[in-house]
Amino acid sequence: MSLKMDEDIKRWTAKRKSALVVDIIQGKTTVAQASRAYDLSPSEIEKWVDDAKREMENALIDLQAVPVVRYCPTHGVLQTHEGRTKGQA
Repeated sequence: MSLKMDEDIKRWTAKRKSALVVDIIQGKTTVAQASRAYDLSPSEIEKWVDDAKREMENALIDLQAVPVVRYCPTHGVLQTHEGRTKGQA
């Protein structure tokens, strides 16, 4: 694994999990190899990989497509980033 690890890992921190997931995604190791090496179930590692892929996708979503709602204290209304009125507060 890219991240140097102790042989007996007692706690899988987010940093350790992400290092293992990156190695799997990059093809440096497989789920089966990691499962045997670290005494983890394949389903647990697969869940980490799936979660990481989902979060990467979410991180790459175009933020312009997500409406931003703001309260305008001067006008007392909620507005989106397009400037459309959503209603009064």
